[in-house]
Amino acid sequence: MEVDESISHAADEISQGTVSVLLHPIVVLSISEHWMREKLAKNSSSPQVFGALLGKQNGRTVEVMSSFELVVSDERTVDIEFFNNRESQSKQIFADFDLVGWYTTGKSINEEDKLFHYQMQEITEALLIVKLDPLDKLGEQLPVRVYESVVDNDARFLFKRVSYTLAQGEAERIGVDHIAKVSGCTTSKETSLTAEYLMSNVQAVQMLSRRLQLLKAYVASLIKGELPPNWARLREISALLRRLPLVLSSLQQHQPAALSPSQLTNTGSSADKFLCQANDVCLTALLGSLTQSMQTLYTWLSQSTQAASRRSDGSSYGSSRGLSADRVNVGCAGGGGGGGGGELDLMKPHLTDRPRCQIYQDAYSQSPGTKYP
Repeated sequence: MEVDESISHAADEISQGTVSVLLHPIVVLSISEHWMREKLAKNSSSPQVFGALLGKQNGRTVEVMSSFELVVSDERTVDIEFFNNRESQSKQIFADFDLVGWYTTGKSINEEDKLFHYQMQEITEALLIVKLDPLDKLGEQLPVRVYESVVDNDARFLFKRVSYTLAQGEAERIGVDHIAKVSGCTTSKETSLTAEYLMSNVQAVQMLSRRLQLLKAYVASLIKGELPPNWARLREISALLRRLPLVLSSLQQHQPAALSPSQLTNTGSSADKFLCQANDVCLTALLGSLTQSMQTLYTWLSQSTQAASRRSDGSSYGSSRGLSADRVNVGCAGGGGGGGGGELDLMKPHLTDRPRCQIYQDAYSQSPGTKYP
């Protein structure tokens, strides 16, 4: 089977193909990512990469849905063992996907691509060729060309560039929109959101550094007597220094041993003064915490004392009522007439704490022959 050399100029003209191609954006992103990795690994400005295309074919419609890279030698020979392993792995994940073609990078199709296609035809029936130009400037259309290989009556390969349609699902659309918003083209003057955020932080830090240097130069000029003192500005500088943390390199390098307050007071270094102030702050916080704990304990003791006094007052009130009345007449319901009067001793709590019927039952059990009204 021969390769036709007379169609090299007419291959880039889009013609009516025998198939309708649906290309998913994930395939274009995978090809671009493969090219970028090879560029960084080989330190080359325009490396050429190769890979296989996976998808589905339903009649005259070919849908390219996934891809995987190929290992190709410098002589452009495909590693058959690597190809078989990746194809079997892809079949485990995408059981209904078939090999529908291969991809590469560069501009229009050339003679080397045609020879590589002939090699792929010996491995499998590759139908489509997708070629991406990563160096093309960002325009209205993707720098992607899709070619279809057909065999004429003379058993020669013919490569026709066919049109394609981007087919994307909901997940792919969201991912592509996110990538378009966050990242920008390398040739574009626009920067990403992350770069703008970092740049704003850098500018803020630089501005703060310049203003601190200005304050430092102003104070140095005052010490030398070059400028008259402005007490309002000096008070503002003093307030600013009190709000800023004191960062010392000596404290970052090593942790000094704990010193007593007298030792810290006698020493004149800034580190010792800082430690003395830190100890004072810690002691103040500790005293505040102890005061709050004592207040909580005092509140709890007061509430416990009040509750105990209320319980004591209630018990004494009941006892005084029981002792003030020696005996009281209690009327019990009679059988047919009025209730008979009976006397119960309130000094016996086991009688007054129970119902009247229970009192009668106990009395009858003690004297069965006694009649009660």
